[in-house]
Amino acid sequence: KVLWKKKLDEPIIGEPLQVDRYRNKKLQMLFLTKNYIHLLDRNGKTVEGFPIRLPAETTSHLAVMDYDNNRRYRLLVGCKDGNIYNFDITGKSVEGWSYSSTESPVVGKIKHFKISDNDYVICQSEDGHIQVINRKGEVRYDVSSKVNISGDFIVVKRKDIAKTTLIHSDKDGKIISTQLDGTHNILVDDEHLDVIIFENKDQRGMLVNNGDELILYDVKGEVISKIDTENDLRKLQVHFSQESAKIHISGVSSDNIVYLYDTKGNLENGFPLTGSSLRTITNLGNNEQRYMIVGDLEGMLYVYLIGKM
Repeated sequence: KVLWKKKLDEPIIGEPLQVDRYRNKKLQMLFLTKNYIHLLDRNGKTVEGFPIRLPAETTSHLAVMDYDNNRRYRLLVGCKDGNIYNFDITGKSVEGWSYSSTESPVVGKIKHFKISDNDYVICQSEDGHIQVINRKGEVRYDVSSKVNISGDFIVVKRKDIAKTTLIHSDKDGKIISTQLDGTHNILVDDEHLDVIIFENKDQRGMLVNNGDELILYDVKGEVISKIDTENDLRKLQVHFSQESAKIHISGVSSDNIVYLYDTKGNLENGFPLTGSSLRTITNLGNNEQRYMIVGDLEGMLYVYLIGKM
């Protein structure tokens, strides 16, 4: 069931995110396109202060930081001019942000973690350099070696920042564990078509696509489950149930149709559906009901009611 749809000038980049701008437990949808950051309310209306026009085209995903868990969000995005830009949830540039632009722009995801009381923001430049900065954009730890990261990564914290580890895949589809001091270890040596990193507060690991089979691994490289699919899927994602430990997997076929499976390979009721972008599944503040938010190649944003998960 389509609740509403909205025409966008540009396709969505990355996964739509949820925020509580007014801190009243009513959620909004935040997402990125090539030149803009958008914020829509649950009815599809643009929130005041948005969209934010970026100074240059984006090269990274949009990161939402809630450093102190008080919903005073910071929105970080890397752009083609080599800068990381930092906005607050009202759409204004954050004062005191002092990131020094680089020749190689930031790509992929920008992530935050804490060790003791210290904040770390970590990201990767297009040339393979890893940057570790603080809340102000200043260098917090100097990573001297380049890292061959393809796509997303998981941060496994250690007491010593140098021993903090990134779990990631390389360009050959191998799954690797790399410490910030440069030490690395291959966890899964097989080559794969796609490797998708997934994590939430309770579960994290890797989903790999072998063409006719999907395999879930934990961060140690051990198999969680295997799923046979009849469709050649791309843009794979892992979704988590908020009420249980259930995992669901979605992907897009070559004819731009979205499929949603449980970990046994069963197609969920109501699927497949039209869509081509990365997706998010949320309750939109509506108790047990779940909605899928997805875009298509024409820049249309769909919100589907998919029921309980």
